[in-house]
Amino acid sequence: MCVSTQRPSDLSKTVVSQCSNFIVHRIQNPDDLIYISSMVPYIDKDTINRLTYLQTGHALVFGSSIRIPMLTAFEEAIPNTDGNSARISEKWYIESRDKNRSI
Repeated sequence: MCVSTQRPSDLSKTVVSQCSNFIVHRIQNPDDLIYISSMVPYIDKDTINRLTYLQTGHALVFGSSIRIPMLTAFEEAIPNTDGNSARISEKWYIESRDKNRSI
């Protein structure tokens, strides 16, 4: 089973109990960090804190298949999916500029 979420603390404990391995990317919400910490009692606080500033493509990997939690870097997908972070401020700027031109 594969479960993907941006809010781990919202997952059902029943669902999480069925998972044995985890790949956790950058998390900044304090509730989610506490939840991840409770899932892996042998993870130290420094490792949990590192989740708040992981770079894109990096993750904490842990579970029954991995002896100790590992910080891992994933290779970029080939072909590239062009999946970038949303650039909302640029979109607002362009829409605002276009709107002003039509006035």
